[in-house]
Amino acid sequence: MKILHCITSLGRSGAEKTLINLINNSQFEHIILTISRDVPLLEDLEKSTAHISLLPFSLKKLKKINNLIINFSPDLIQGWMYHGDLLASFLGVIYRKKVYWNIRHGKMSFLYENKITYILRILLTILSHISPKRIISCSFCGENTHRDIGYRREIFNVIHNGISSKNIQQINIEDSFLDLKNISIGSIGRNHPQKGRKYFRLIINSLKIKLDFKKVFIVGRDVSKSKDALKLKNSFRNLIEIREEIKNMNEIYNKINVLLITSRFGEGCPNVLIEAIQRGIVCFSTDVGDARYLLNDDDFIIPSDNHLEAAIQ
Repeated sequence: MKILHCITSLGRSGAEKTLINLINNSQFEHIILTISRDVPLLEDLEKSTAHISLLPFSLKKLKKINNLIINFSPDLIQGWMYHGDLLASFLGVIYRKKVYWNIRHGKMSFLYENKITYILRILLTILSHISPKRIISCSFCGENTHRDIGYRREIFNVIHNGISSKNIQQINIEDSFLDLKNISIGSIGRNHPQKGRKYFRLIINSLKIKLDFKKVFIVGRDVSKSKDALKLKNSFRNLIEIREEIKNMNEIYNKINVLLITSRFGEGCPNVLIEAIQRGIVCFSTDVGDARYLLNDDDFIIPSDNHLEAAIQ
């Protein structure tokens, strides 16, 4: 089988990493069409895979993309996230190919999300009854959210991001907290209101009153610009380590024994949560996306609007 993937970029984020892992572990042939030229994850591909970007836009570029698709002759076109889904449907009409969509979003916030994204989702809601053969959601939350707004209900499948119950280590929380001075907490994710870094800061401030923990790592794209991360750094200079996104996340996972997710909206199936669970790291999360399903224990779900109660928990 030959698959053409349409995605916005190949930056070091969850959906993009999932695509790269899929290709690396697939027996099928793949090519990737990105909208932008932001493609650092290409270097993580382990098999020969053609790639071309839509931008910068030109007639010469369109001819090149057309020739690539015709010569490759994909059996299906897979869209990734809203922009990729729309592009996949457009190409599906032109080349008369089966189209599959991929949904990564959970609940959205009108206050913080790009308004163009809202308009795009309305368009895709209508298009979902016409174009895709199947819609693959990475979470039950994403499936339910999009069904509720009018997406075609009967064509959804949920596939979490490579998680297997065989790979989840059972965590004994009492054993994990025997040495209270050896606790290192991680906050992993880009600098965006979705990630709730202000809430993370308030929790850490509250925890520091009670615990003399070892280190706090704040890691992700543009986190060095986060006002809340910088406020923590100024308050606890030797305790806080701020790191921009890195290629090998094992470097961070090997240094933390607690992951704290404080996201407010938008999450589907957080890759970082799966990766931490599989490494036996104690994980706490707000009730976003499929975090409750993945953690499978309400003791690890913290309130999203009470930092004192979250710290106590």
